[in-house]
Amino acid sequence: MSKSNHERRMRYSIRKFSVGVASVLVASFFMGSVAHASELVKDDSVKTTEIAATNREKENDAKSGWGGIIDGSGKLLGGFSEIKEKLEKEIDESSLTSEQKKSYKEKIVKVKENDVDGLFGVHREYLNQLDFQYLELSKVEEEFKYQEEQIQRMFEQKGITNEDKDAMLKKIAEIHQEAEKDIKASGGYRDKLNGAKVKFLQNLDKLFTSTKSKFEKEMQELYRKKEAEIVKEKHLEKDKIYDDADVQKLRELEEDALKKLDEAKTNDEALRVKLEFARNVEKNSQQVQKVDDKLQELIKEAKRELEKLNQGIAEVDKLPELPANDSDYMVQKKYIWDEDKETIPKKIAKFKENLGKKTYTKESLQKFIDDCIYYQTHAKIEVMTRKVAGYRKAYPNNSEIEKEFVSHIKQTSSLTYASLENDSLKRYFEKDFAPAFERIKQIVEGLEKPHTPAQPGIENQKPSAPKTEKSAEQPKAGWKQENGMWYFYNTDGSMATGWLQNNGSWYYLNANGAMVTGWLQNNGSWYYLNANGDMATGWLQYNGSWYYLNANGDMATGWLQYNGSWYYLNANGDMATDWVKDGDTWYYLEVSGAMKASQWFKVSDKWYYVNGLGALAVNTTVDGYRVNANGEWVN
Repeated sequence: MSKSNHERRMRYSIRKFSVGVASVLVASFFMGSVAHASELVKDDSVKTTEIAATNREKENDAKSGWGGIIDGSGKLLGGFSEIKEKLEKEIDESSLTSEQKKSYKEKIVKVKENDVDGLFGVHREYLNQLDFQYLELSKVEEEFKYQEEQIQRMFEQKGITNEDKDAMLKKIAEIHQEAEKDIKASGGYRDKLNGAKVKFLQNLDKLFTSTKSKFEKEMQELYRKKEAEIVKEKHLEKDKIYDDADVQKLRELEEDALKKLDEAKTNDEALRVKLEFARNVEKNSQQVQKVDDKLQELIKEAKRELEKLNQGIAEVDKLPELPANDSDYMVQKKYIWDEDKETIPKKIAKFKENLGKKTYTKESLQKFIDDCIYYQTHAKIEVMTRKVAGYRKAYPNNSEIEKEFVSHIKQTSSLTYASLENDSLKRYFEKDFAPAFERIKQIVEGLEKPHTPAQPGIENQKPSAPKTEKSAEQPKAGWKQENGMWYFYNTDGSMATGWLQNNGSWYYLNANGAMVTGWLQNNGSWYYLNANGDMATGWLQYNGSWYYLNANGDMATGWLQYNGSWYYLNANGDMATDWVKDGDTWYYLEVSGAMKASQWFKVSDKWYYVNGLGALAVNTTVDGYRVNANGEWVN
């Protein structure tokens, strides 16, 4: 995934003295100049000239202050002993080492009596020694101030914590104190000064390396955190993690940032790399969040499709099974629906298991949705096939029914819908199977439709005077109209109540046996019985509103998919139009009731966008256009 800290530290060590706290600092120290302030970087000749000029001023001051007699040309006359004594005292009180002090005193002893110029020659050499030491101390002091400013700026840019700032300032102060001590102990000797400078630079470079290592560690921790979030939000399996596009993007961001961190030459540059990485990672996280939102939408859709599938299976179970020994239905029963009954529960159980463990993915959810729609169609075909079996049994050898059955309903081993999926299955059902079923249903309704039940004979005539009973009357059977109401009598003469299936249609007879028309509430569900009493299915227009009645007759509520479009039925069953809020999501339904999806559209003077699931886009950018919290496009 990324290079180890050890490998990076090895590279940092190799780079020492070519890059570091600031490459200018390292290079300039080895050139004998000062870092971070170009006006202080001078070559050796300039520095020597300045030292010499400074020393002449100090020498003249000394000549004036040591009590000697100076003639008109500025030459010192007399006072040799006094000058010698004061020079020895100054050397004793200096920061030179004992060895250096001893060396200078030996040089003073070797100066001949009254050779004042000889004394001042020793004095100039002594001053040069001190000045080299002083200049190196000033460089260290300036670098110390520079590093303090850098640390403070890093803190102000929120690149380091207050605790980090305090710790780094403390470390810089320790390095500064150690460098001052080493330089003073060098006695001004160039080789010892260079050794002190090298040690100082090494300490600064170590601090810089540790800061970069700290930044690298923080960046890697951020990477691991965000990777874990992606895995959790997208429910990635372990062997699929590094194939995921979002994880790959995150890895690219990390690798690019670590490369830039390697190339950083100052703490400021390293900080910028760290902050840029954090910003890029956050942008990537926002994209992942959008993916998670998509997953939640897919879960809702999957649950809706599962509910519809369960309803479809319930409708199947209300009807008698197809005869097992009838070759006309063997393929449909044995090789399609019986296999479906084994497969469907397994798929539902797997879906629920994935939801519980949160191991689902976008692909697995979409696959389950497709499966639900697939088996919904199978259930509809099974319901219609069972109804057709009832029609054929009631009207055997009817040529019109048989023609439709053989041509469009019957499944054979060589011609079956079992191999069809998606659009092919939908097209077969809507264009071939369902129309054939409707034609058969119309044929049956024409044969025995109770809109004009068998006209009663004596019942519709004016009652005559009772006759003497000659023989036992035959019990009533079938539909009878009495006092303006329709009743149904079983073959044993008993009056039917509750649900009644007659000639392929369903009717409802109340407790006193009267046939019901209009709206009916039964066992918590609503049904609609037409004027002739048969139960309505499909779309129903009533009092200016549209309703949808499922194949089992119960009124639909909530989301409904019909002929490729989605509709929403309110709690009272009437079809919704305009804006509808389901949960936390808004949808828009056209005047026809069909839900808009995957498009921009205008309502009044506002533009809106809905995604493929119909959900209104809010607080995001679509096709380069920004939409606000209300979903309105904003300039």
